Amino acid sequence: MIKKDYDCAIIGMGPGGITAAIYLKRFNIDIICFEKNSIASKVSKLNEVDNYPGIFGSGENLAKHFIEQVQQNEIPVVNSSVQIIQKNDDLFVIQTDEGFYNAKSVIVCTGIREKEFKIPGEDSFEKRGISRCAICDGALYRRRDIAVYGHKNTAVIEANYLLDISPKVYFIADSKLDADESETALMKKHSNLVLLENYKIIEAKGNFALESLVLKNNETNEEKEIKVSGLFLYVGNSTSTQFLPFPDIFDEKGFIEVDDKQETKIPGLFAVGDVTNSILKQIVVAAGDGAKASLGVKKYLQGK
Repeated sequence: MIKKDYDCAIIGMGPGGITAAIYLKRFNIDIICFEKNSIASKVSKLNEVDNYPGIFGSGENLAKHFIEQVQQNEIPVVNSSVQIIQKNDDLFVIQTDEGFYNAKSVIVCTGIREKEFKIPGEDSFEKRGISRCAICDGALYRRRDIAVYGHKNTAVIEANYLLDISPKVYFIADSKLDADESETALMKKHSNLVLLENYKIIEAKGNFALESLVLKNNETNEEKEIKVSGLFLYVGNSTSTQFLPFPDIFDEKGFIEVDDKQETKIPGLFAVGDVTNSILKQIVVAAGDGAKASLGVKKYLQGK
């Protein structure tokens, strides 16, 4: 019979959730974890990880180490989707695909998900030229021409980072730019920027890795092909928080607001990593958040 009452439930097993789980196990706190996909699935899709201390290699390799740590620490993980979390007095009731669980505290580590967007030929270049994280993969293109696709603030901010790395950056926007004026002005100051507004990408081409993009002008239907080794896509994202019926915990962009213990406005409800309103969305930040949240949970349970 599966035990359904726990000290803490962790929703999502990326770097933040895994770190929190490891620390809570060491604190001898009874935990249960939920992950609807595979453990560290998003990390496993990264081309290379070279900004996480002690690790250099593929995201797949780092994810393998994460999974091994989960297994070595005998961390219980339920492969199930959480439908809704409700609070009943001092207890959180968690409804999943397979039943109900009770927990005295909850850590949300569900991250963000990119909006669905596919370019013809994109699947051929997964991990070989197409990325959604400039800080993660930008260093791979120090001597190569690249492209950024998007028209909002995130795309412009990431382009500014990449413009200091690559000899030429094509900024492709399918409409007029809709971004912060200061960030846009900074981007336009770079002599290695090629701004292409009102263009959409209709095909990604290459033999083994990405070599070029075919573009089409939305107004004239003119087509052109540009030679690039990398493409960074920023078509928008959203938080994976549909199971949280607590509107007061979110900021205006839909991210969860937390204090220095990673606790939300609801006592006992914590959040870590990309799903929070942290400035930097990185593996190392999520891991640090997980460690802080575990200590916050420990203190919360001691005070009950």
